[in-house]
Amino acid sequence: MKNVKLPTSGTTYRYAINSPSESGKPYLLFLHGFPESSYSWVNQIEYFTRRGYGIIAPDLLGTGGTDKPVELKAYSLKTMASEVAELLDCEGIENVVAVSHDLGSFLLSRFHTYQSKYLSALAFLDIGYFAPGVDVNMTYVETYNNISQAEIGYPALGYWYYYDQPDGHILMDEHVSASSRPRFHTN
Repeated sequence: MKNVKLPTSGTTYRYAINSPSESGKPYLLFLHGFPESSYSWVNQIEYFTRRGYGIIAPDLLGTGGTDKPVELKAYSLKTMASEVAELLDCEGIENVVAVSHDLGSFLLSRFHTYQSKYLSALAFLDIGYFAPGVDVNMTYVETYNNISQAEIGYPALGYWYYYDQPDGHILMDEHVSASSRPRFHTN
């Protein structure tokens, strides 16, 4: 793991990085979900590193060893996309194949919008591309949950209600192992 303080924002990011060991192999950028860290990709990092690919997998803002600003503005997807680009610049990485999961898919969507020059390909796991202007708010969550309830028998984003409770952070602290498996709260 490595740390870097970004020159523009001053934000410190922690990340896993390995250079490609085979000529012609690209860097893979792994963007994790919530509530996770770059460790979520440990098996993929090992797999692709052994096959000669370069990897970079940051702890996203507010997670793992990366800074955790208290200002909500710092967490805008546009700002976070700029910081991922700055992280790539710090490492001299000009082009990546990006792989995202969950919350990382929202970030990759905005990274594609604002920083597409870095991308040669994109892969979205769990959540697909989100076009600009689509807000992920409680209205969206309600709609999604109604659809998933009808289609698969349970509200797939039901755990958002849990996290949205005023005492959600207290419950998470008291039940750390359970809160790291949010989908099981609603089934």
